[in-house]
Amino acid sequence: RLYQVEYAMEAIGHAGTCLGILANDGVLLAAERRNIHKLLDEVFFSEKIYKLN
Repeated sequence: RLYQVEYAMEAIGHAGTCLGILANDGVLLAAERRNIHKLLDEVFFSEKIYKLN
């Protein structure tokens, strides 16, 4: 029995959705961020957007 594989499959089940789209003029990556900690300060972990060259 491979516990590492079972733990990996369980971690995938708890992960948020992720999407990648390849277009002629660029790449789009989008991911869902789920807050599993009720006491987590949302302002401290705010969204970050970076422009890539």
